[in-house]
Amino acid sequence: MKLKRLLSLSSVFVLIGPNAAAVQDEILGKELYDARCLSCHKEAPYGTGAPKAKSLDAVRSMTKLWANLAPGTAWSQKDLDDVVEYLNKQFYHY
Repeated sequence: MKLKRLLSLSSVFVLIGPNAAAVQDEILGKELYDARCLSCHKEAPYGTGAPKAKSLDAVRSMTKLWANLAPGTAWSQKDLDDVVEYLNKQFYHY
């Protein structure tokens, strides 16, 4: 009985594990975005009008470009990926 319950519980964790990681990445992306990008984007938020980035690759390229240009933004590839994840889920939906 315990083995059956343990197997059932482990199946649940396998199913929700990747989703939990994606949510965590999005949360970290929002924190990075809020800390480094919001000062400029507060006056011109995303989600108004037609998207300027026409694909997920364009979102990634624009994020990398601005991260390199913004002072004090030393982001790792994971940081960039997390910000792109956040921007895509919140505004672009590619």
